[in-house]
Amino acid sequence: MNATDLPELASALRRLIAGFPDVPGDAVASILGDAYVLVATASGEPQVDRAEDLAQLRLEVRTRHPIGGAV
Repeated sequence: MNATDLPELASALRRLIAGFPDVPGDAVASILGDAYVLVATASGEPQVDRAEDLAQLRLEVRTRHPIGGAV
């Protein structure tokens, strides 16, 4: 993990938690962390924006609604 990514990851986590209030924060953090590792492994470098996009997609599938949307 790149130390310079921490503020971006924290911001991404806050946005995702706000967008999916019914999902526990620790679950959102876990999904974002996993997405960050997957993106870094696949692309050879960490990319917070792509990790956030992947985490959002996973959360949308899990909750069956888009970010901020009602069930």
